[in-house]
Amino acid sequence: MIKAKKRPKASLTIQNTCFKGFRIQIKKKRITLGRHINNDICLDDPDVALFQAEISWHDGQYFLENVDGRAPSLVSGQAVKNTRLKSGCLIKIGRFVLKFSLDN
Repeated sequence: MIKAKKRPKASLTIQNTCFKGFRIQIKKKRITLGRHINNDICLDDPDVALFQAEISWHDGQYFLENVDGRAPSLVSGQAVKNTRLKSGCLIKIGRFVLKFSLDN
């Protein structure tokens, strides 16, 4: 029997704006980011889509998926549709820059 890889603790830390240094723990297998209040992380910026992106855990890794193609999500400076997240990478959504970290 193959044992599933345990999901490590992870977090996002805001790198700019008046929320600089604010750390958000990722406690669920899937979180949503966007401008709408119903997102897990609400990013109040007109350049952010209502439901912009999702961070999810599957296949033993964290991934970011840009769910609204009209507004770009950047990971380490590159526009992405769906990409694996590495600890330390920077995510830019609208004017917000968030640092993804695995909390060992």
